[in-house]
Amino acid sequence: MTDEQRHDIHYRDLNMLDMVQEVGPDAAAAIVEAYKASKLPMQKASLRPSAVPEAEAYLADAPRHRQTIAERRHLKRAIGDPSALRRGRPRKLPSPR
Repeated sequence: MTDEQRHDIHYRDLNMLDMVQEVGPDAAAAIVEAYKASKLPMQKASLRPSAVPEAEAYLADAPRHRQTIAERRHLKRAIGDPSALRRGRPRKLPSPR
């Protein structure tokens, strides 16, 4: 993974007991590509990669996921710095129809 792709993996702590690692679309694309090329560590029983429809669906909707991540970051910053709310929210993307 490139540095840019690594920066697309975010830690989101909802509380002390609930830590989440959020994988953005760029990092997810790199992981899926490595998986399909059998470059990830896999157990011997499953040496051949299988279909990954959930990951493909996530990647197909990448703009919406980028927007969601940007919105979460903006709101998290606003908790510590309420003036961030006055600076405006991230631009919303049009919803797919």
